[in-house]
Amino acid sequence: MPDKCGARGLTGRDQVKRKSDKPFRKLRGFLHFGGYMVHVPKRPCTAPGCREFSIPGSSKCEMHEVQRRQQVEARRAADPEKARYRRWYKLRIWYARRHDCLKAALFRCATPGCLERATDVDHIKPHRGNWDLFVDRNNLQALCKSCHSRKTVREDGGFGQ
Repeated sequence: MPDKCGARGLTGRDQVKRKSDKPFRKLRGFLHFGGYMVHVPKRPCTAPGCREFSIPGSSKCEMHEVQRRQQVEARRAADPEKARYRRWYKLRIWYARRHDCLKAALFRCATPGCLERATDVDHIKPHRGNWDLFVDRNNLQALCKSCHSRKTVREDGGFGQ
């Protein structure tokens, strides 16, 4: 009696179920190509003067990656008030408001003269931990990445300040 694959006319190698039908997928130093893993060559660490190879999924070697993570954690821990409201960006209500704002703006940047596609949603008046300002629909505008970055630098004096 023919098995399921034999009934469809598939034999031998064709019967093996492929892991992925996606053409490329990077995974820890290997590249998946149609279900087969291909080794990705190592790259040098991007830290100045470092001769080590970077770890897969990062541009830094192990030592410099640990340093980078410590710096990021120190920056986040420096302002506990800001850390409290940074979590709000993970809430469902933010994703819904963000999508509604982008959709209402037809994914166009609100900056006059800018013709880029809007990817970011900006608070017109910075909320600074005020929940009512954070969720207020009238306080949101759709901006492209470059316009949003420019506005953030102008208001905060730099990124993440």
